[in-house]
Amino acid sequence: MVLANYLRQNLLEPLKERQREEGREEGRVEGLMEGREEGREEGRSEGRVESYAEWRAWNERRERAASRSTSRPRASTEWRESSCRLPLSPAPPSARRQAKRRRKVFTDMASRSKRYKEAASLLNEDSQYAPPEAIDLTKKTARAKFDETIELHLRMGADPRHADQMVRGVAVLPHGVGKLIRVLVFCQGEAEAIAKDAGADFYGSDELIKEIQDGFLGFDVSIATRDMMGRVGRLGRILGRRGLMPNPRTGTVVPQEDIPQAIADAKRGRVEFRTDRNGIIHVPIGKASFEDDKLMDNLTTLMDNVIRSRPSGVKGQYIRAAHMTSTMGPSVAMDVDRLSALRVE
Repeated sequence: MVLANYLRQNLLEPLKERQREEGREEGRVEGLMEGREEGREEGRSEGRVESYAEWRAWNERRERAASRSTSRPRASTEWRESSCRLPLSPAPPSARRQAKRRRKVFTDMASRSKRYKEAASLLNEDSQYAPPEAIDLTKKTARAKFDETIELHLRMGADPRHADQMVRGVAVLPHGVGKLIRVLVFCQGEAEAIAKDAGADFYGSDELIKEIQDGFLGFDVSIATRDMMGRVGRLGRILGRRGLMPNPRTGTVVPQEDIPQAIADAKRGRVEFRTDRNGIIHVPIGKASFEDDKLMDNLTTLMDNVIRSRPSGVKGQYIRAAHMTSTMGPSVAMDVDRLSALRVE
């Protein structure tokens, strides 16, 4: 019995304590292979950082204690003395992201210009404005030295992770978007002459594909004939991520005889809308220099197409929130019911 007590005190207990210390060290890094020894399990569970608030409080106490002493104490000693029982470990990734987000929000608020603050003072944060009022306020808050773009942002009640809830479509704005649209057409043979006569800025086949692969992206809309899609498919990685890839759903893959109409629509003010990964649609509807009636016509046409493009998989409220904004101005909250009621007569 005496020998057993001696072995437990001098061999087993120091070994178990050493295993706990190793477990605490391993507990700092999440995702390590789980140990089987009891001492490692206890040390690992004690060593994990439970919350960012506790970690920050403990870290402040650690820094004050280190500044008072000439030499930094060992992590194991300070860990025993700490009331929150946390190791020398960085904050969890989620806590670091939250802290970074808070710093970014504070920085953005503090860095607002005097011009922006004056424009934001015209708005009531608790109000939702009708479309005509929102257009008027957005134009008044567009105070930059250039002609700002007026944009519409819609938070949809669709989940873009499901294919049957993807909102996507095309709208031809009657008054355009206020900028020169450069159109590129992938075609060959007789279609090249048709594209040239229709006003295409760039047209061609293999040579044009080679230029794009080398870095040429000086166009806003790309159109392709059906016989060219086999070759244009090689540009998917380049054009797809920029929204320039021809697609039959958006009317940019057309037969040869429809090339003039596709070019005319693109030049006149054809805009494509689709939900991003957060379920939000971002679409320009014109410039701040446009008259209110023109912006209203463009907005009505766009909303009519958005409502008609409702997928069958979307249940409940289709549009949850809507905001209108200029390039450098604050956003204006809009009345969703009045906005959804806009239709082209």
